[in-house]
Amino acid sequence: MGASLPGNRLICLSRDTLAPESFERIISPLAAWRHIEQDYRFDDRWNNSLYIVNIFPKSAHPLAATLPEYGRRSKEQLKALTERGEVVCLNDVSVLPAGLFYIDDNGMLICRDRTLFRFDGANSIIAAFNLAVSKRDYRYSGGKPTPTSSGQLRGGSQPAVYHTLNSKNVGRLLAAGGIYNGNVEGFRKTAEQLGGDAPAGYNQVLNETTRGVAIAGASIAVGLGIRRLNTARELEALQQNKISFEAAKDRYPKQYEQYNKLPDKNLEKAIYKHEKQIIEHQGYLNDPVKRLEHVPDWERLSHQHQENLLHHWQQDIKRHEAYKTIAEGIIKGRK
Repeated sequence: MGASLPGNRLICLSRDTLAPESFERIISPLAAWRHIEQDYRFDDRWNNSLYIVNIFPKSAHPLAATLPEYGRRSKEQLKALTERGEVVCLNDVSVLPAGLFYIDDNGMLICRDRTLFRFDGANSIIAAFNLAVSKRDYRYSGGKPTPTSSGQLRGGSQPAVYHTLNSKNVGRLLAAGGIYNGNVEGFRKTAEQLGGDAPAGYNQVLNETTRGVAIAGASIAVGLGIRRLNTARELEALQQNKISFEAAKDRYPKQYEQYNKLPDKNLEKAIYKHEKQIIEHQGYLNDPVKRLEHVPDWERLSHQHQENLLHHWQQDIKRHEAYKTIAEGIIKGRK
């Protein structure tokens, strides 16, 4: 459960452990914020090294309700993380789902209303669910988490399946789930059963050509001590950022000329440097804590400024990937 925030209901998905079956207890950002404002206070005058923001329970101070607010920065930071689905709040009834998310018969986490989150937050939660599933042993339960019982759902019936469940994005998530669970063909069949654009989205990430690239990429990440690739978007980015030696050389001719003059030892150092930069920028994109460490005023930036920075980091990843490909291509050509 959570260690990055106080209590047993607030979870930072990139840092804390949440069992896959508990994801159905996640409540909406609005309901989460009501709980936070009711039970917690913020104070930026001191640095609480235990948590990702300077927060403490009101119950810890009998006069908390009468004290002035000194935690605007931390408050805004946590609210933004909640709206983006990077921090979630569980319902207060541990044996019942909250109704916003449910696990379907295929072991996939479904969100009933994605519009409640900002910046594709529902997909971030689903990606965290897939990662949590990948760390569990489901060999004795059909290779998937236990579906949410229809009798447990609010209203006593299975929630309606929205048209977005057969979109390309869902197909991409199914591809990620196939890799995580070692059941590529089973998840492909699910995409085909959903119909619509789901099969096309699945094949964008995991077709006969790219399957090896995606699985190899995940294995390389584990070998380097990096976290597992935890979103379909990242798997797709792995494919998109890959560039051929010839294409990289044509795009960056000066870099090619410079690297072509270097000995293999220096090129190997350059490859390591570019790999490190790629990992670092992926952290800025996917880990809210690393992002705030790199840009302390992130939550105070305008939406457009944030989008510009995200785009800049994505472009940096592509550039370092191309430079790395050039160095690798030169070494290979010399053998």
